[in-house]
Amino acid sequence: MDFPAQYADLSTRDRMLVAARTMFSERGFYGVSIAQVAAALGMSKQALLHHFGSKERLYGEVLQSVSRELDSLLTKTVAERGGGAECLAEIFVRLQPGDEATTERSRLLVRELLDNARRAGDATTWYLAPFLGELETQLGRCENWRDTKLAVRRAALFRWLGAVEYTVIAGPTLRAIYGDEGSTAMWQETTRTLRSTMLAQISAGPPRG
Repeated sequence: MDFPAQYADLSTRDRMLVAARTMFSERGFYGVSIAQVAAALGMSKQALLHHFGSKERLYGEVLQSVSRELDSLLTKTVAERGGGAECLAEIFVRLQPGDEATTERSRLLVRELLDNARRAGDATTWYLAPFLGELETQLGRCENWRDTKLAVRRAALFRWLGAVEYTVIAGPTLRAIYGDEGSTAMWQETTRTLRSTMLAQISAGPPRG
């Protein structure tokens, strides 16, 4: 695997994580083997297992890195915007990809939510739970959502999250169909629509009836 220049000074372990993150984001947990990650790095399977022990642990560390990025994004946005509807909408806008690293993050987030059926019963750690929980807290602080049930807030958040992440994972196909200029224009409109839709729905409160 050819690493960009910014990864040249990474430790061997971090290079393993970069490679694994890219491959898991493209193929999912079940589409990647330890042997494939090792081969991409030009090393033996045993060398990779020496650092991580198992594919599950390697995948868990990749998800931990995603969780840290999401927590940092949320914390920074709340510090800048002070909470409230505008702040929550900005968090979702910033979830949209600006480079390959954030695109990979979005793909991993979607895959962890959708591709986890066989592992869900045995999982003991949910790395994305703190981020999702903080989103629930932020929505609950908005005026018309303070007394709503947790399930209602979660349903709203996942509608918005789905709108963001679906467009992310469709990005390569959309660029092929619409071209760079067309897909960029669509992204800009998606951002505008996402922000205005979220602000309107947060202001109105949850649907009644």
